[in-house]
Amino acid sequence: MTTMPVFVNMRIWVEAENQLGKSTSEQLHLDPVDIVKPSAPEIEKISSEKEFPNSLVVSWNLTLNPLLFKLKYNIRYRSASSSEWTKVPLSETGSSIKSFRLQDLKPYTEYRVSVRCIKEDGLGYWSDWSKEKSATTPEVKPSGRPDLWRVIGPSDSDKNRRVTLIWKEPDPSVANGKILGYEVQIEGRHYPAAKRFTVNGTSVDYTLTEGASYHITIAAFNSKGQSPGARLFIPAGSQKELPSVEDLKAFPQDGKLWVEWKAPRKSESEYVVEWCAMMEEGGGCSTESIEWQRVSALSINTVLKGNIKPLKRYKISVFPVYFGIPGACRSVEEYLEQGSPTIGPTVRTRKKERNGALLEWNLIPLMSRNGFIRNYTIFYQAEGGVEESITVDYANRQYTLTSLGISAMYAVHVSANTDAGSKNGSEFTFTTLKFAPGEIEAIVVPVCLGFLITTVATLLFCFNKRDLIKKHIWPQVPDPGNSRIANWSPYSGPIRPNFSPKEQVYPEGIITDFSVINIENDNIDDYNKASDSLKKGKYTSEEHSSGIGGSSCMSSPRQSVSDSDEADSAQTTSSTVQYSSVVATGYRGQLPSAPVFARSESTQPLLDCEERPEEQHLYGNLNSEQGVTRPSRLYFKRPRMINEDADPSCDSLGFCPADEVTLQDSAATGSSQPDSEGQTVPRNGINASPERNETKSYVPQQNGYRAQ
Repeated sequence: MTTMPVFVNMRIWVEAENQLGKSTSEQLHLDPVDIVKPSAPEIEKISSEKEFPNSLVVSWNLTLNPLLFKLKYNIRYRSASSSEWTKVPLSETGSSIKSFRLQDLKPYTEYRVSVRCIKEDGLGYWSDWSKEKSATTPEVKPSGRPDLWRVIGPSDSDKNRRVTLIWKEPDPSVANGKILGYEVQIEGRHYPAAKRFTVNGTSVDYTLTEGASYHITIAAFNSKGQSPGARLFIPAGSQKELPSVEDLKAFPQDGKLWVEWKAPRKSESEYVVEWCAMMEEGGGCSTESIEWQRVSALSINTVLKGNIKPLKRYKISVFPVYFGIPGACRSVEEYLEQGSPTIGPTVRTRKKERNGALLEWNLIPLMSRNGFIRNYTIFYQAEGGVEESITVDYANRQYTLTSLGISAMYAVHVSANTDAGSKNGSEFTFTTLKFAPGEIEAIVVPVCLGFLITTVATLLFCFNKRDLIKKHIWPQVPDPGNSRIANWSPYSGPIRPNFSPKEQVYPEGIITDFSVINIENDNIDDYNKASDSLKKGKYTSEEHSSGIGGSSCMSSPRQSVSDSDEADSAQTTSSTVQYSSVVATGYRGQLPSAPVFARSESTQPLLDCEERPEEQHLYGNLNSEQGVTRPSRLYFKRPRMINEDADPSCDSLGFCPADEVTLQDSAATGSSQPDSEGQTVPRNGINASPERNETKSYVPQQNGYRAQ
């Protein structure tokens, strides 16, 4: 049935039928117009007028002919941020109208509006609500002030304070429009006039003098005007702070973080509760992370309304505000929810001992603790032993383990414990010392001191007894330069006391090593035989050889140097030092009356018996019965000086013939003269027998040799 007649009484019933039969309901006698449900009206528009910023005009279309049906309407509205509807009383919309003005609305607020209708006499049914339609009220100047707070930093060297002013945007309900900026006004003792500037954000940093107090005023403004100003007083740094709250504490409850305190004795106007998420131990909070809320002076507790997260530590501060002047603050730290630490502490040894070790571990970063660390547990175990544990307080981050084994290896780790759990740190191994600190020094130092004292005492004793020690270890050695060997020879008679060999023979104290050899080509065989005979008889034992012509004072043999025994001389020079060369041959084959000695350059010490000729005995004299034929002429090897031309009388090897002089009887003059038989004697003043031929020997000079 698509249509129904109206304004006619009708009977209406309902029949139901199935296989078992049919049933009929009671019949109704009514006019259909009394039970009609109108269609939902359609909102045409919602408009606002500048003259009425707190109202909106809602217009809609009629669904039925008003001549046939008179309807009344029901209007509801709500702000876009709310879920609760506000209905307009039916008494104001009871007539058949097509629009209505909503009043007492908030400026610059979006509203949603819906309409329905029913027969004017109330018979029938309400229509469905129309589709919602929204509109925004016009702007007006802000009616509420910003929420202003401050963060005061420490003073610098110039007695200035860095103050950060922070504020919250006015609530949209009081902003009454789009906030375009904020006007900041600072009044202080050092400013002859208030200083004003505009800020677009919600914070500003400013430098204020520590010794002065300031009044800060901030007002928000939009396109319609400026809000009332929020005022804050910043006292001077030297000014005494007003009392703080007492017994401040924070605790989690029902998933919220509560703060509770005891009011100070002095009356206050309100409280400011400030909090921030901490990033490090004992550190402050960044300006961006600071939140605050205001609490009435009648309250002593509140729940934090910000975005509080679990496993984060919050620093909560409460400031009583005495009619715009903040008092001293009290702070407390708390978690909304705690957990086990993310990482464990890292342990190490700070000092090792013989029977113990000092352990030290690092502090876990605040962001990784996830709660308050109440204590630490130290677990340690010797190699092959049983694990032991010790619990220490949170304030301690080092502990000394005692009663450990000597030179033993231990494994140790530390666990950090919170109210919700614990976390073990990494394992660390160490070995105790074999010796206690200072034990080695206690042994070494006394030994070294004793050795040092003994050494010093020995040196002092040796210094005091140096003469006695020198006599036993280094006996006195005669100086060869003062020896009388220069004017002494066997069978030479008495020594002349006025003769100074050092001054006359070697005026500059230089002794040149030399050798005297006798060569004769026609008598070389006889010379070799005489040399062999001399070598057989010259030294009978080590005890009777001295190198001075048969003295028994020396402890090692000395050899004469000649062409026939050069090899023997070369073999013995490494162990013996030559004092003189013994020339055993006579002049031109004649037998010598006594051996003649030639002085040599040597530092070998002379013994006492070598300076006492009366204790000498002749050794190695050769006579004519031995059948030795001597060379007819003496030769000596003369050393050639640098840049000196060769002597034409010398051969290629440097051997030169010796000069001969005639012997005279005047021995007192100290020179040799030829005798009546043409023989020669040395010039050294030695008395020789006139009945025997003497062989000359030569002593070294600076520029050659002279006959002796």
